[in-house]
Amino acid sequence: MTKEKLLVINRLVQNLPYEQRLTYLKSLELEANEDFLQSDAYYVDNRDYNIYSILRVGDLEWLGENLRYKTEGAYFNPKHPNLFYGALYNWSTLMNVDSRYNKKLVKDIGTVYQGICPEGWYLPSLHNWLNVLGKSFEETRVDASNYREVLKKHEATRFKSSIGWGNDRLLDSNSLDVYPSGSQYHQGSFFQLGNGANFWTIDQGGWTLAAYDPSWAVHLQFYLSGAVSLGQRNKQDRCSCRCYR
Repeated sequence: MTKEKLLVINRLVQNLPYEQRLTYLKSLELEANEDFLQSDAYYVDNRDYNIYSILRVGDLEWLGENLRYKTEGAYFNPKHPNLFYGALYNWSTLMNVDSRYNKKLVKDIGTVYQGICPEGWYLPSLHNWLNVLGKSFEETRVDASNYREVLKKHEATRFKSSIGWGNDRLLDSNSLDVYPSGSQYHQGSFFQLGNGANFWTIDQGGWTLAAYDPSWAVHLQFYLSGAVSLGQRNKQDRCSCRCYR
């Protein structure tokens, strides 16, 4: 099933009253391998009946699209209501903790943390992302702005979606199918919409003791150029979310 067809069905489902959504999904006449409720190629979040494709990367399964779960603190760009973008979340909303933890340290997170993800799915850590990208933290390089370069220009095109980047310029698609959903500063302005993607990790603070600040968390940034970097960002900003299991 194409992403476009999946998007259309998701729109139809989300426009229905909650109590009618499952009945509608069961009524769809689909090919056996497209049955959302039976196929292992799709996941249906029973909190809202959003449908996601499933991508297998290495030993893990990842949601094939950004999380779209609507909860207090989730934000959808009203000027660009594209389900491909998914929702943008500040860090405490993503972690499903009180908003005061946007300025405080959450202790004892561990390596597996559900947060806002559906039951059985988890928020990625910095090392989960690095494993997907085929890098180790030791291989990353700090630049003058204290970002750590993970992949150089053109190296990450295989992780991008085939649409959305620079006037729907076709790229080597697959892997994570990253869509350029940008991000939002906590003051309200948007950044990189259509030109980049930003994902939170569960990791807090910075790379060095001098840079460590409990009001910051680590995020992963995909650029139009095909590069990827790790950065430190204010927890009150809003970034995208991918879940894995």
